[in-house]
Amino acid sequence: MKIKLEYGKNGLWIDVPERNLMAVLDSKDKPSPADPAMVIERSLADPIGCAPLVELARGHSTACVVISDRTRPIQNDVLLPPILRQLEEAGVSDIKILIANGIHRPMTDDEIRCSVGDDVLARYRVHNHLGCDADAVAYVGSTARGTPVYLDKIYLDSSFRVITGLVEPHMYAGYSGGRKAIAIGVAGIGTVRVIHSPEFIEHDSLRAGNIDDNLFHREACEIAAMAPAQFAVNLTINHARKIVGAYSGHMTTSHEAAMEAVHNHSVQNLPEPVDIAITTNAGYPADLNLYQSPKGMQAGSSIVKPGGTVIFAAELSDGLGVKEFSEFILAAESPEHIMQMLTTPGFFVIDQWGAESILKALRKAEIMVYSEGLSPETIRGCFMTPLESVEQGIALALQKHGPDATIAVIPKGPYIVGTIGRTPVMDRKICPDCKREYPLDEETCIDCGSKLDLKEVFDPENWLIAYHEHIRENVDDVAADLAAHGIEGKVRYVSLSDFHVSLKSASTWALLVPRDKAEAAIETLHTLYGYTKETEQEDIAALEEEYPLLRGPVEELAANAPAWPELCEAIRDEELPEPLAEKARDALIAAGQAAEKDVLRALVAEIHQDHYAMRTWSFRPLIDILRVISTDHATGELLALCANDDSTVRINAIHCIAALGSPEHARVLLPLLEDEDEDVRDETNTALEELTGDSVDVDHIYAVEQGKKARRRWEEALPGS
Repeated sequence: MKIKLEYGKNGLWIDVPERNLMAVLDSKDKPSPADPAMVIERSLADPIGCAPLVELARGHSTACVVISDRTRPIQNDVLLPPILRQLEEAGVSDIKILIANGIHRPMTDDEIRCSVGDDVLARYRVHNHLGCDADAVAYVGSTARGTPVYLDKIYLDSSFRVITGLVEPHMYAGYSGGRKAIAIGVAGIGTVRVIHSPEFIEHDSLRAGNIDDNLFHREACEIAAMAPAQFAVNLTINHARKIVGAYSGHMTTSHEAAMEAVHNHSVQNLPEPVDIAITTNAGYPADLNLYQSPKGMQAGSSIVKPGGTVIFAAELSDGLGVKEFSEFILAAESPEHIMQMLTTPGFFVIDQWGAESILKALRKAEIMVYSEGLSPETIRGCFMTPLESVEQGIALALQKHGPDATIAVIPKGPYIVGTIGRTPVMDRKICPDCKREYPLDEETCIDCGSKLDLKEVFDPENWLIAYHEHIRENVDDVAADLAAHGIEGKVRYVSLSDFHVSLKSASTWALLVPRDKAEAAIETLHTLYGYTKETEQEDIAALEEEYPLLRGPVEELAANAPAWPELCEAIRDEELPEPLAEKARDALIAAGQAAEKDVLRALVAEIHQDHYAMRTWSFRPLIDILRVISTDHATGELLALCANDDSTVRINAIHCIAALGSPEHARVLLPLLEDEDEDVRDETNTALEELTGDSVDVDHIYAVEQGKKARRRWEEALPGS
């Protein structure tokens, strides 16, 4: 199976043996809004857990707005103007912008201009936080664990503070953003070196997607609480690094809401660890250097068995990265030597945690690296195995783990949180009166003053889904009907992967019942809504009476060519119970293996006549049928379906063409890049990539105008242009 990895600016297509592939851990991209500034404006006007920004800032004369540095893909030029306008509207006369560099180098004038924009730079003072300058920070106190807290003086001297940041999975903090802007972003080196020391980094609770008992998270929250911001803006972005969500308000509550949104979107579940994980560092700019790469390596090591293999693909066009990290890791004689140095009292090197994080992944698995930016000698010098291609790594790993070894692929690396068994549950508190939810450290509801209760946390392993859909009211009605018959359930918004419904992350409203009541619940629901096992048998008998050929075994159906049109009619025109539908599909697929092609073509044409199969079948069985007939003929019929009024038909036809076609069919798909439906445009772009093994540098095609731009680029890229 061909899979595209996020690699550099253009991506990397790899070929993975289907028989070994357990899962591709990925998430559906979110479209970029036409006006991202409006997303922020709405968030500021309707904050989470506090009054609007303009109300909170009234009466303050000085304000500090903390923004991310160049290492975070945030559109500060879009984020800042709405915040600054509201601070001015509140009467704040002295507004400073502080870049949360942590102990990274300060940003240059050109980098600052590129980040915040000319208009902001012309009107406001923008300051670099200098974490390594003792004169730029002040001592605030110590945490309960004894971490000394030094924070930026500009931040501390401002009477009103606003923090901003990007929320995404983070290998130490669980999720970035929120408290991290203070505890790391504007902290001095005396603080950062402690919270990034082996005492923290080696702790088992530090991993992406986890905040329960996360030592780093709790320490960062305590540091932030010693000099809190009165307002926070937490952003989420899509694959094109564009803003898609803004969660503003109370420093902690708004961050919890953003983390939960990212959690639901990024967590992917596996039933068990795999032997081999193929991962990345999410492409440019995150895979510019090795220093940033442990995030992707740990994304892979988190889902493999002990002693497994992680195949890591990153362009690394800037090589190893920051000077201190590079010198430190290359000077080490062995992984053990690195840990010996790190645990020596008084030893400290800036960015030493990059090397330590690589070692943490190496303790779990062998790491193989494919990169065009590092020499094989340098990769070996960092205690990893160099590769000439990802496919070479797969072959070596299969030799090591055996021909039946399992593989999982994480195309976007650290932006996906892989979990084993079930998705972690995020504990929260809830107001018993107004039902507003809060993080664990809150005690009282700000709306009604009621004492908060711990929100019920249940283990998905003890519950099963009896019914689910996206409309809450319908699920409530089903729950009430079930309760009236003595079976109590819970209606919750859940991730289906928690319950092993799918390896793909999807969230919906669900009626949950205790595992020991599940069978009775399903039987009761069948009885209530008129479809029992007896009813199913009655339907099967009636349909077999109408279509006698359905009584026979699959082999007879497959061999009975004159019956195929009748079989097709049964599939197309009837709501077949699954046992018959499965038999009919299997028969058509089996027929395709030996059929005269012209007869099967006629059958497929009849299926297409009202497009039932393209709307309601999983299109993969249809692809299995189509593979055995003339590719040109099948693709021609499918291309005709690309003009169908039903967008789902168009999308499924595009999928089939991508699976069946050849590079020569790419050009006929180009008009669909300008389709009125956004999903059709995106699926067309993906199909073109699969057909050609190439790609063009376009963002998510959220508008027809972008589709036209993508079409022009594809026309230039395709052979014969």
